[in-house]
This record gives sequence, structure tokens and C-alpha cells, in this order.
Amino acid sequence: MLAYLQRGLRRFGASNAVGIVMLVRLLCHWYQGPAGAAGVLAMGLVFSIYYAGTGRLFPVMAAHVVAGLLPFLSTLN
Repeated sequence: MLAYLQRGLRRFGASNAVGIVMLVRLLCHWYQGPAGAAGVLAMGLVFSIYYAGTGRLFPVMAAHVVAGLLPFLSTLN
């Protein structure tokens, strides 16, 4: 979704594209509450800026998978 939205919104300027993508990301993760939303916004900002600067999507996808697995891995101890 990041690549699709950011590419489509690029004509409105890079910062506007990142901002709109951040809003959509926040709405998709709103169920996580305020603390979860803060984490989603922080990680999403890093992902969006990285993708806007490099155009590389695979590292963003890999980081998203790792971030999703970390809470589960911490319960193995």
C-alpha cells in the first residue's frame, strides 16, 4: 500500500505524499490505541522517508515483517 499510494500522490509533492500515506497508515492501525498509533507513526515515517528517497520497497517490507515478529519472539523466553 505504501508504494501504491506514495507513487500515486507524488504529483502533490513528496511531503504531501508522505503525509497522506501517514494518515492512511494511522487509520489502518487505529485499533492499536494511542500508544500503538505513536509507534505506527514513528515507524511509518521512517519507512515512508526511506521509500521516498530510495524507491526500494523490499527493505521496507522486510523491516515490517521483523517488527511484526519481534513481540512474538520476546514471548519465547
